[in-house]
Amino acid sequence: MRDLVVFLFVMAMMPTAFRRPYIGLLLFSWLAYMRPQDLCWGFARTMRLSFFVSLAMLGGWWANEQGRRRFTRWEPRTRLMLLLMVLIAISYAQAKVHDEYTNRYFFEYCKIIVIALFTVGQCDSKQRLRGIFWMIAISLGFYGVKNGMIGVLKGGAGQILRGPGGMLEDNNDFALALVMNVPLLYYLGIGEKKAWVRRATQVAVGLTILTVLLTHSRGAFLSLCFTAMWIAWRSGHLFRALLVLVTLGALFPVVAPDHVLERLASIGDTGESSANARLVAWATAFEMIKDNPFWGVGMRN
Repeated sequence: MRDLVVFLFVMAMMPTAFRRPYIGLLLFSWLAYMRPQDLCWGFARTMRLSFFVSLAMLGGWWANEQGRRRFTRWEPRTRLMLLLMVLIAISYAQAKVHDEYTNRYFFEYCKIIVIALFTVGQCDSKQRLRGIFWMIAISLGFYGVKNGMIGVLKGGAGQILRGPGGMLEDNNDFALALVMNVPLLYYLGIGEKKAWVRRATQVAVGLTILTVLLTHSRGAFLSLCFTAMWIAWRSGHLFRALLVLVTLGALFPVVAPDHVLERLASIGDTGESSANARLVAWATAFEMIKDNPFWGVGMRN
């Protein structure tokens, strides 16, 4: 049933995605960030729905908006993004190993850059930019709220071992995406006039933070701490914000589950397998840079 609902909804939106590419971009973002296809159990789970949507919205731009709205806005950041894609393409072309894995992820990377550039062109007003922000915040917030509520009901027991799928499948990647969503939810909430929206985003932020802790991702925890300090710095009420953070920091060892505290206590242990693997990977990467300083070695080489 889930497969049919997701598939029929996406198919029903395809004509709109062609006529109005910005709506297609919102639909693409929903599929990319919330990944409803990964909540299915049958044929929709493996269908490339986002690929079909991208064809519709890009084709719609070419047919309906070309000449009226630019594909992207060329400025230093978008030019650097394109330059990076060119450098990676050269590295990919010169790589010693080309197989199904490298080919797939190279084209996935190129698709990401193209969609990012297209997003810059489509979000050419405050209203459109706010719309895409809300779509991303709600999509990622769904998992923050869902897993946070499960954590509350279980009394903080249990670890979140993986994310929904795709680039968010690894628990560290999933946790980092949720940390990035915390300031997005927070600032969208305080910018709303409706009280219930502000309260809902505050609850979503709290449950998302709990979800991040349950992933056992130490990198995400450190990112969360710096994010909290940055929000406090930008709040305009620095003393009050710091007082809240100090209070939460004092309560954290008391209310946090033991398994979370044990995991976070190993942050400084460079002999621990996960931390040591990162040190080895960085050392290997430096050797690769020394041997191939300009073009690199290519993906998965």
